[in-house]
Amino acid sequence: MSNDTPTIKRPTHANTNCLENIKCPACGNEDTFRIAVTALATVTDDGAEVEYGDAEWDESSYAECAQCCKHGKLSDFSVCPETPPAANVHPTLLEALEQALAALNTAPRFRVPSLATDSYAIAAFCGRAIASVKGGAQ
Repeated sequence: MSNDTPTIKRPTHANTNCLENIKCPACGNEDTFRIAVTALATVTDDGAEVEYGDAEWDESSYAECAQCCKHGKLSDFSVCPETPPAANVHPTLLEALEQALAALNTAPRFRVPSLATDSYAIAAFCGRAIASVKGGAQ
């Protein structure tokens, strides 16, 4: 009996949250990275205590692979997910994405709790998506 069910190609990266599309280009690690974050802390002469809350970072934050110690900007570890060829992209959808990116880049940074991220991360994601559709880096 033959199986005519089409094969679904799974992404090669497993992360779907904080490290989505992050992979060390040197050793292939996807599990653990050290990232310079911004957080609120109470500081006294005796030391600092990080307040409860979100740690924030973006594509320009310092990052280091916990396995091989390769370091650089977090964007250096970013891998673009597979995207359809540009011929399959609806021009109106691409234009809408470009306008959304322009709007995000003119607004002050804001949190998006429903997506557990912020406007800078969304803008970077939009920029990568646009660049991958156009076939180049942005």
